[in-house]
Amino acid sequence: MLKTERQISLKDIDNTIVSAHAFRESSSLLLLNTFKASHGTSEIYLIDLDDSLRIVLGRSFAGRVDVQVLGDAICCASSTEEILCVFRNNGVKEIKIKKSPLVLVVGCGAVFLKQAKSVAKMNKDLTGFETVWNLERDDVKDFVVLGDSKKLLVLYSNGTCCLVGQKSVQKINSMASPWHSVSSVPPHGIMLVDAAGSVYYCEYRKGKIRVSAKPCPLPFLVDKVVALQSGFDCFFSSDGTMLGMMPHVSLSDNKTCDNFIFESNQGDCCITESPPRLYIVRKETKEITIKILDPDRFANVVDGLIQSKLFDTALHLVRRQKPIMHSLETKVVFNLAYSQICDDKDYENGMLNLSIACGDDTVKMLHVFEFLLPASLRWKPTSDNVRTIDCISEREQLSNALLPYLWSHRSRILSSPDPSAAVKTMIDTAILNCLLIMSDNTATGSVLQFLQRRDNNVDYESSRVALQKRGLYSELLQLYNIQGHHSTAMELIKKLSLDPEKVIPRPAGTSAELKGQPGAWAAVKYLSSIVNPEISLVKYHCRWMMSLDPDATVTMFQHLYPSIPTKVAVSILSQDGSLLYSAQYLEEILQIKEMDLGENSTSVWDDRQILAELYLQMLANNKTSANLLDKLTHLLDSYAHTLDLNKLRRLLSEGQYSHDAMVLVLEKLKQHKKALEILIVDLEDPAKAERYCRRVGDKKVFVDLLKVALKSQQANSNVLQILSRNISPDLVIQTLACVPDRMGIHECNEYITASIWTLKEHQKKLYMMKHLAKGKLQTICNTRMQEQCRKHIVSGEKMCPMCQKQLGASAHVCSNNQLYHYSCFTRIK
Repeated sequence: MLKTERQISLKDIDNTIVSAHAFRESSSLLLLNTFKASHGTSEIYLIDLDDSLRIVLGRSFAGRVDVQVLGDAICCASSTEEILCVFRNNGVKEIKIKKSPLVLVVGCGAVFLKQAKSVAKMNKDLTGFETVWNLERDDVKDFVVLGDSKKLLVLYSNGTCCLVGQKSVQKINSMASPWHSVSSVPPHGIMLVDAAGSVYYCEYRKGKIRVSAKPCPLPFLVDKVVALQSGFDCFFSSDGTMLGMMPHVSLSDNKTCDNFIFESNQGDCCITESPPRLYIVRKETKEITIKILDPDRFANVVDGLIQSKLFDTALHLVRRQKPIMHSLETKVVFNLAYSQICDDKDYENGMLNLSIACGDDTVKMLHVFEFLLPASLRWKPTSDNVRTIDCISEREQLSNALLPYLWSHRSRILSSPDPSAAVKTMIDTAILNCLLIMSDNTATGSVLQFLQRRDNNVDYESSRVALQKRGLYSELLQLYNIQGHHSTAMELIKKLSLDPEKVIPRPAGTSAELKGQPGAWAAVKYLSSIVNPEISLVKYHCRWMMSLDPDATVTMFQHLYPSIPTKVAVSILSQDGSLLYSAQYLEEILQIKEMDLGENSTSVWDDRQILAELYLQMLANNKTSANLLDKLTHLLDSYAHTLDLNKLRRLLSEGQYSHDAMVLVLEKLKQHKKALEILIVDLEDPAKAERYCRRVGDKKVFVDLLKVALKSQQANSNVLQILSRNISPDLVIQTLACVPDRMGIHECNEYITASIWTLKEHQKKLYMMKHLAKGKLQTICNTRMQEQCRKHIVSGEKMCPMCQKQLGASAHVCSNNQLYHYSCFTRIK
């Protein structure tokens, strides 16, 4: 706490040193009070240490002298002379005093003199004294003027100590042995030393003195205490040796004074104080040595307390300063936190203090925990007070305590208007490494949840290595997704799906929980989460996904719509000839598009065309599939107006088409003869031909059926039977005209009989309809005659049954033998 600045020797002074004094305004002037026993005189020397040790003042007094320094004035009072000398720059003044045992004290900015049974105060111009207190006794050993200059704390020769006012005296009881010395500690403190060498702290407030219950536990016995203006207390032995010094505390802090440190500086005599210097004066043989000690900076004192791990003391000392030194306070709090974390393993309180020390400085906190960051992200903070913590064995408990503070810093950074990208990367990487250290989080999925945040900015390379090392492949895939390394992610999924036994290390965390699940679903989930996936990437990995789980792959393309166009998706799904899954995909997409875009959208029409072509290709490979034929029939029946039917026909003509499919297409093209040729000639299935004609609903198609049958020479009784069941009277003559002469009467007998019966039935129907119409006409005529013959008399009192108002001259209507207003009648109708 003290360091030697320089050491000076004096050979001209041959007397014994009694006391030494320094001037508060000047650090180069030193006052020595010496006594020469052989002559019985005292000599006062004022030494200018900066001017070649020139002695600028010399004065001899008879007997011993009490010396006090007040500002630039030196007051000297001899025990044998009746003169008090005051030395100032403008000369020497001598004040007449009474010859008696003197006690000269400086306090409250004035000089006080005890003579006989009174204490007097020197006036401001230092020319005389005025009595302030009258004492009952004259055996005063020492006294202290208290802060308000209204009371004295007087120490008597018998060891008693009293608080003396103008009209009252209060005795201060000693704890064990009589009091030995008293010292003032501005502004309200007092230190009492008993005969046993124990130091007690006192406080003077509101006219009362309170003494500590226990002495300060010092490692030595004290004779006298001197309080320095710099906030330290110096302890001296009876021979003038300074035993040590420590920061001053108030009475309420006495319980912690055992934590203070001490430094001993040996000296035969010590001057009181001259900030920022202390002087130790020692007489060695015929030479006087003056040792000038420069107190260390306040920061160095705090450093010493920190090194001794006396953090409470250091904080108390820093906070007593006005204004508070916040940088030093931060330094103490940080070192306290470091000690709690590293030495005491008190992670909760350590992190609390560390958070206080770091404040909003995220970089400083992360620098403390460098083990959470890769080398590329370790910044050197601007403050020199920060130390790193990298040798903690219980990292899991530390990470558990640290994680809430990291989340708090992260929220603060993201809410700032312009956050630094580098700092965001640092904090997110630290959070990820904290979660990885906490073993229970890998099982609960906290790492995966954190990586799923779209706003995370973890360092890619270090995070990739950490996750891969632990086998956290689900979390690694999420990292790849966030960073955009989709090709690498898909290769990892492929490896986990096709060769899981070759993956080292073995999957852990959420990856281990997926054991036995289809690998294709992981790929589906990953590709579906990509906003705009590359088509080449999807196409490359679609093959092995289709081999593992085609349904899952189809589901993936549904999720990727509209990122991947429908045509592209169909081409990818069909690259291995798997038309079934392409059609399945299109069926689902069409439902989505019809809801979003409407049935008349061009995109929907294009997809229906592709789906129809797929159905035709599939029917060419599987001509007997009733399910496919039903789907094609439904598509053509519902949306034939939106399809390019001619293109479908050309597609069928170019390959090995399905007859049923061709019939459906020709039906929609209204090329019935060609459709019937396929049914009669190719399939030789009159029953299908009959169903076809009925489905079309046009009786003329049956004539086409007969013509096709006659042309292909397939006109047998079966075809004529079909015609007889579906003959129309208006087509009988046309149908009979088509029958060739070569057909015998027995072959046409059934058809002719049916035709004659049909014509007769038609004639009966016409006759019946004629008579029904005639009867209806007669009824209408009779009703008209009755209405014409009916007469109604309209009087002024005739009422409308609807509105219950008179008809008057308004328009009216007669119905059911009732007269209505025309407007009322129209409302009824």
